[in-house]
Amino acid sequence: MFGQWENIICHKVRDGDKRIVTIKEGDVHNKHVFICDDLVKTGGTLIQCQEALFAAGAARVSCYVTHAVFPLESWRNFLTNSEEEENSEQTERKQRKKLKHPFTRFYTTNSCPETTSLLVAKEPFEVL
Repeated sequence: MFGQWENIICHKVRDGDKRIVTIKEGDVHNKHVFICDDLVKTGGTLIQCQEALFAAGAARVSCYVTHAVFPLESWRNFLTNSEEEENSEQTERKQRKKLKHPFTRFYTTNSCPETTSLLVAKEPFEVL
C-alpha cells in the first residue's frame, strides 16, 4: 500500500494494566516514524510505542489517529506547549506524565468534534 515507505511493525501485549510494545519488523534508526492507529483514549499505547521507537533509534515520531476520544482531557499527555501545562490546575491534579520525547506531529480527524475542538492550535496536534 505504501510502497515508497518502509513499514515498521510494532506489537502490543497487555499484562494487567501494563502495555508492552516491541518492534517486530523494520529498522527505525535515524528515521521519522509515523504511527497509524484507529483510535486513542488515554494515549498509553501510543506513548509506549513511541518510547520503543526512540529506544530503537528513531529520530522523530509522529502519529495519525482516526478517532481522538481522549476522556478526562488525556490529550494533555501529548502537549508540547509548556504554556498549557502551566495554566492548568487539572493537569497538576491528574499528574500528567511528561513525555521524554514529544511527538513531532499528532494528526487526527474531526470524528469526535467536541474533543478535537479543544486541540485546535495546540502543538503537536493537527485536526484534518
